Amino acid sequence: DIPFLSFIASEFAVGLDGMIHFYKTEKAHLQKEMEEQFIQQMNWSPLLPKPYITTSSKQLLSKLDYNYVRGITATAPGFYGPQGRTIRAELLEPNLPDKLSQVNLNGHKITNLEMESSCLFALSNILGHDALTVCLGIAKRATGEFAADYHPQMQNLIHSILEDVIQ
Repeated sequence: DIPFLSFIASEFAVGLDGMIHFYKTEKAHLQKEMEEQFIQQMNWSPLLPKPYITTSSKQLLSKLDYNYVRGITATAPGFYGPQGRTIRAELLEPNLPDKLSQVNLNGHKITNLEMESSCLFALSNILGHDALTVCLGIAKRATGEFAADYHPQMQNLIHSILEDVIQ
């Protein structure tokens, strides 16, 4: 339900890649209660890596104005099966994008799907850095719609981030 070409700021990221489980996580800002809710709401298969939920920088997020949609970014470890796309091979979780769109974790919804945010947030938190990701909504997978010419809006997003965050 997010309009095309919206600026989407990630408050949280859910990692579907299992990356965080290779590190000691005391400083990763993991959201254990939300993780358990996610696993339950998704009916998560034990054959898949255990998901984790981590936070972006509250300091950087506070610099953004009201024009940004905020929520949870789902971070998949690949373009195809991990994002619910088929390439002749049957998927273990064929309705992943539909299921993600139904998740509600303490009033926070999944806003977008990409491949980096959860790892960036977790490692930044562990190492004592600030991290924030902002994406441009260029596709609606549920309806098969894709923005035709998003490059001008991407330039607007870049300028907006530089103005909001670098000040």
